[in-house]
Amino acid sequence: MRKPSAALVVATAALVMSTLGTSLAATHYVITSPKQVKPGTITLSALTKQARKALRGERGPRGQAGASGPQGPVGAAGIPGLSATKLWAQIGSDASVNVSTPGVTARLGVSPGTYAVNFGVGITRCAATATQGSIPPFATPVSATTGLPGAALVFLQGAGAEVAPGFPTVSTVLVETTNAAAAGAAAASAFTIAVLCG
Repeated sequence: MRKPSAALVVATAALVMSTLGTSLAATHYVITSPKQVKPGTITLSALTKQARKALRGERGPRGQAGASGPQGPVGAAGIPGLSATKLWAQIGSDASVNVSTPGVTARLGVSPGTYAVNFGVGITRCAATATQGSIPPFATPVSATTGLPGAALVFLQGAGAEVAPGFPTVSTVLVETTNAAAAGAAAASAFTIAVLCG
């Protein structure tokens, strides 16, 4: 066998060294500048959790409120309410009817401060309320019949009886007026009364 020449040995050694050098450089290459990284080659998923967290900035200040939007369309009309029967009266302390809806009569009760007010229609399924106060005497301008301060009590009863002749329970409200200055004792007073029926 022929002994290789010195030139062949040197060339072979140079080839081996160049191959090893390239491999070592590829294995131990260190990035020292952002210019060494091609844009878009490192994805977000390749970063560590801490690195991704560091990329998140602080929350900015709240923005200004936006302009008001245009007015919405008009809503549909509601269902019409049930009509209510309105019955009312102004009653003097002597049970006189000062003014009222048609057909109202009144009378004094057995004891002072008690009244029976007949509205002439069935009111057992209605709501009644009475308030003590002044009522105007229409014959004298700018004047009033003063009522006592106190709470008026209202009593509705079932049909089938009479509280007095001509005052059936089906259409009559019993009212008791009181005097707050006398510890709420019954006392005659002018009052207004209203009855609402659905």
